[in-house]
Amino acid sequence: MAQDTEKEATHTHHQHQEQTGATSEDDAARRQLEAFRRQKDKFFAESGDSPLLADDKEHFEGLRYYPVDLSYRVLANLVQEANPGIFRVQTTTGDHKEYTRIGRLEFEIEGQTLRLTAFLPPSDEPLHGNRLFVPFRDKTSGKETYGAGRYLDLNKRTSDEYILDFNRAYNPYCAYSPYYSCPLPPGENNLPVEVRAGEMNFHDE
Repeated sequence: MAQDTEKEATHTHHQHQEQTGATSEDDAARRQLEAFRRQKDKFFAESGDSPLLADDKEHFEGLRYYPVDLSYRVLANLVQEANPGIFRVQTTTGDHKEYTRIGRLEFEIEGQTLRLTAFLPPSDEPLHGNRLFVPFRDKTSGKETYGAGRYLDLNKRTSDEYILDFNRAYNPYCAYSPYYSCPLPPGENNLPVEVRAGEMNFHDE
């Protein structure tokens, strides 16, 4: 399910405000995230479309998240590909899916410049043409977070400025059930830092 329901019109000075203390925008972002997490837990617990296995659903008490940390909500600039091409992404079941490689999102975390490739989903996926798909791994993958990586969904914009909110990083459905086939992040989307924000491992391992 799409994770990026936030209002993308966040002011570009938001990052600086986060460093100097809480603001009304910070409070609104926290409330929005907390409400979204409650809604997602309800979906996982009650929906017939929940990816949880029957036994897990019976004992489900909520997904595991890092505490909200707005220092992981950063401004990113999309450097678009001059000639966007098809990129074959491997899945957890060994198949491949074809995504359009649209460009690279450039941003900073803790003063370090980082990049993530963004893709347009295939035409058979929900919201095709209206969202960017950003799969990634980081130094927490396989430890505190799902080993095969996590995802971000972004509403596609007319400008090249995006808000990357890693508090909204989520696990693919294959983290909950072996019956799903999920795209794996390409090697170029392995971040050399810990991203201690967003969804954690489903089971406390």
